[in-house]
Formats: sequence, C-alpha cells, structure tokens
Amino acid sequence: MMKAKPQPYNFGYDIHNEYGDRQWQQEQGDGYGNKQGSYGYADAYGISRQVDYVADEGGFRANVKTNEPGTANQNPADVSIYSDAVPVKYDAHPYGYARPYGYAHPVTYGYAHPHPAHDYVRRAVH
Repeated sequence: MMKAKPQPYNFGYDIHNEYGDRQWQQEQGDGYGNKQGSYGYADAYGISRQVDYVADEGGFRANVKTNEPGTANQNPADVSIYSDAVPVKYDAHPYGYARPYGYAHPVTYGYAHPHPAHDYVRRAVH
C-alpha cells in the first residue's frame, strides 16, 4: 500500500470566553511530514501555559513555558519546562487528606499486619 504524500497546511484558533480565559493553537506542516506549532491557555487569574513544539524525523520536542503553581524547571523526555511559578505553601493536614473515619496514622503500602482497631484490614488481607 502506497502512502499519500503529506500536504502542506496551516491552521489555528484563538478563543476567549466570558470569564476572561483564553485558549489558542497554531500549527503548520510541510510537504515532508514535519510539523511545528504552539498551543496554550491563560486564565483570568494570570495562570498560563504555552507549549511550542516541533515534530519531525528527530521526534517530538516541546518547550513548555508556564507559571502554574507546583511546576519547576525540568527537562523530562526531551521536553523543556520553564516555570515562573511562585512557590505555594499549603496548610496541609500533617497526615495528608482528612480521613472520614478518624484514624490518623500515615498511609503505608505493603503487607497489612493485623491490628485490633482495623479488623476490616485483617479480614480483607487474610
């Protein structure tokens, strides 16, 4: 089966909603199957992400520019992330998420040993 030759193209959009959010994408491809473009969003609070990418014989490569809380500069799997996020300090419960049944020990993984207060664990594991 013979593959059709890729056709050059160019498309894009830029959407703004009534809440002040914006989403966009722009991409172009050539007659050899290579692509390059960008996409992103920005919300009304100023949080944004823009991804600039190339896809060609060298694979997919992207640069991500963001100020999303919880992000940091890194380079996993040929994706460069440039973060301007302000460090966020959370007033988290010392044992993680609130537990509905009142036990307050940290969650652990592995073998569940019998404990009188957690009889349901013993029945489920044994």
